[in-house]
Amino acid sequence: MSTEVVQVITIDDIEARIYRVEQGYRVEVSSCLNDYWHPGVFWDLQQLEEWLELELEKLNAGFSLGGDWMMLEGDFDSNGRYRDWFICQAQNWQGYDPMTNCCYSAPSLVALMAKIDRIEAVRSTKTAADDTVPTPHDRTTL
Repeated sequence: MSTEVVQVITIDDIEARIYRVEQGYRVEVSSCLNDYWHPGVFWDLQQLEEWLELELEKLNAGFSLGGDWMMLEGDFDSNGRYRDWFICQAQNWQGYDPMTNCCYSAPSLVALMAKIDRIEAVRSTKTAADDTVPTPHDRTTL
């Protein structure tokens, strides 16, 4: 399942994008000062909307989002999407898998893309019921 934007909420110069993922919904927020990404996946859209309304009120009042929110810093052009994964460069390149709600790291963009390709190949060829997508403890062996 690919991620798709199911709702956009705009308040002044703040935009929140809610994405549909296999396990539920996730959200990204952009404002004139900062861009944020929340790694959590919400099962219920209404619950996400109620929670997000309070978060957006904080941001609109001039406060930064804290807690689990990750601020996307630096050159936003180095952040992006690859095969419906959110990717960004920190100390290493990182990729967030919305299907498993896990993050994977690699020393270079090429290495991260290869890792993502391997994970997606396992998903696409999955035929037996006992086949599984790599779990977080398998991350270093990919």
